[in-house]
Amino acid sequence: MNQLLFLTEPALQFRYSQSLEDPHDGLTLFGPLDAGKVHGIRAGVVGTKDGIRRFKDWVKRIQTPIYPPKVDQSLFRPVFPGFRAVFGVPWNVEPSIELPVDDKELSDALKESDRHHRVYQAVNLFEKLILEAKREEETGVDVWFVVIPPDVEKYCRPKSVVQYAVRTHDEDLIDESEARKLINPLHYLTKSMWRRLPSRSSPTSIINSRPDFCCTMRRFRFCKKRRSRHMSS
Repeated sequence: MNQLLFLTEPALQFRYSQSLEDPHDGLTLFGPLDAGKVHGIRAGVVGTKDGIRRFKDWVKRIQTPIYPPKVDQSLFRPVFPGFRAVFGVPWNVEPSIELPVDDKELSDALKESDRHHRVYQAVNLFEKLILEAKREEETGVDVWFVVIPPDVEKYCRPKSVVQYAVRTHDEDLIDESEARKLINPLHYLTKSMWRRLPSRSSPTSIINSRPDFCCTMRRFRFCKKRRSRHMSS
């Protein structure tokens, strides 16, 4: 029979070497562990224009007290007094560096039919902006915020599929009936190829006479376009 294993909550450290389990109580009573810098939080943000706007709205919202949505929830959802009141440092609503991602480039990347290439292209759009800023910008950044739009979450998850009507670079794959023909590779011999074969050749001898036949089939990748090029050659 399975048994539940109870793990005690670890104690968190706060200012003046004080420890408590609850972060709200610790911050309220003693403050954060380290004294913040005078300039406060220097944030860098990368995202679409809408994502950057949402980030600024969020930073502005946490400057003031945040109350629980219902009065009876105040016991387990205490009031958040505001970022500066809790941590003792400012956080400017305007980020130190903001890097907008091109909406069209992101949209095009998310339409890729190949999942791995789609994720790589999307990540690269965000990553290259951060790397360029670190190389070229003189303004220091304490923490980077990457605002992910809903479409990235929709199309870049492990089992995400792009709708056929909008996807790009889609391979024109063969249908099931044609795939079944691959069981007999002689279906790929055209009439002109048959005429060039010896008159008494058996199917076995034909295949055995082409040592690279299997390799050719693997390279074929079940694609109509490649099939047409292979047969025309």
